[in-house]
Amino acid sequence: MSAKITVTAVLLVFLLLLTVFMVELTVPLSVYSDFNELCRIALIRMEVNGGMTADIENDLFERLRELNLTDIRIEGTEHAKYGDYIRLQVSAATRNRIMTSLFRREIRYRYFSYDKTSVSRRIVK
Repeated sequence: MSAKITVTAVLLVFLLLLTVFMVELTVPLSVYSDFNELCRIALIRMEVNGGMTADIENDLFERLRELNLTDIRIEGTEHAKYGDYIRLQVSAATRNRIMTSLFRREIRYRYFSYDKTSVSRRIVK
């Protein structure tokens, strides 16, 4: 009877560790998805406005900071006429605490990048 209790306890601990590990793997995926969405919105705003403006850049920077991203670098085409190519390049890093063993966690940095080109839809008067 005590062997069943011991085996059950060990299996529960193993299952708990596996669950924690799986949850830690999904967190960076969620941040990466949000990062891509914010960059895509900024690129669409650049298409409409005819390039990168200070407002678009500052708004994107602040929204990325809200995701706890660091080392944010934003580069984009500043002026584009209708039909010109617009390019947005964004890179950022996030800091995660990863479980490496049963009682040990390490800090690891994950780097994200976004590099897309689109066509300006701004109508010049």
